[in-house]
Amino acid sequence: MFNLFRKYHLSFKSRGGYVLAWKALLRLLITSVIIIGILLILQATIADFSETIKTFIAQWKPRFVLVLFFFSESLLGLIPPDFFIAWSHHFTHDIGMLTVLAILSYVGGIVSYLIGLKIGANKKVNDYFKKKFASHLHKVYHYGGIIIVFSAIFPLPYSMVCMAAGTVKYSFKKLLIYGLTRFIRFFGYAIIVYNII
Repeated sequence: MFNLFRKYHLSFKSRGGYVLAWKALLRLLITSVIIIGILLILQATIADFSETIKTFIAQWKPRFVLVLFFFSESLLGLIPPDFFIAWSHHFTHDIGMLTVLAILSYVGGIVSYLIGLKIGANKKVNDYFKKKFASHLHKVYHYGGIIIVFSAIFPLPYSMVCMAAGTVKYSFKKLLIYGLTRFIRFFGYAIIVYNII
């Protein structure tokens, strides 16, 4: 058992896995501090911050916001999910809305994977993506599940990693299992954000 652990440890270390882990953790901390800082500044400067947020939310129907979020999570994660997590807190059933967001993000990762499969099947597009996203494809190919878990939990481009996984034909079954860690990101971050807002 110890020899098996040592083997994986040395393999992970030699491929730079620990450096990647520290970078991901640092990004999470920096992103969290920035978002929390923005929320605290807004609370301090806007007389009734909660009411302002509720007014803003009332202008956009939840269905529109959820569709926008799903497209964002399916196509390269254009909008950080942290804003949507904060948005979900202003509903009567905030945990329910947060759960819907987490499910949409998880399904968005699956859609990204399927897009990646299509990219991998088209030679011209595949060659372009191999040149353009060589580092992402290389990381997914070498780190597999570890990079999926890190991108699901930390502020790394989860959708892009799922797309890269599809491009290199990473195991779909493993993606489904490792992708469940996306729920940790949503509920863990919500604990931080909900306690501050």
